[in-house]
Amino acid sequence: MKMNLLRNSLLVVLLSTNLTSLAQIPEDVPHPDNNTPIDLSKPFDLIVFVILPIVIIILYVLWRQKKKNK
Repeated sequence: MKMNLLRNSLLVVLLSTNLTSLAQIPEDVPHPDNNTPIDLSKPFDLIVFVILPIVIIILYVLWRQKKKNK
């Protein structure tokens, strides 16, 4: 019984340390401390973050209305 408890405890410790190391943020990808705010003066940011979402919402609403009328 005591050996089983020790083995299970060791297994939990090993798995939790392994999961912690896997959960770390890789260095080659953007992460929260080096992100910059959206700059709407750049055309790419304006198109991707403002115009495309509005177009997608309008198309979705039109599609739903067309589907509802059928």
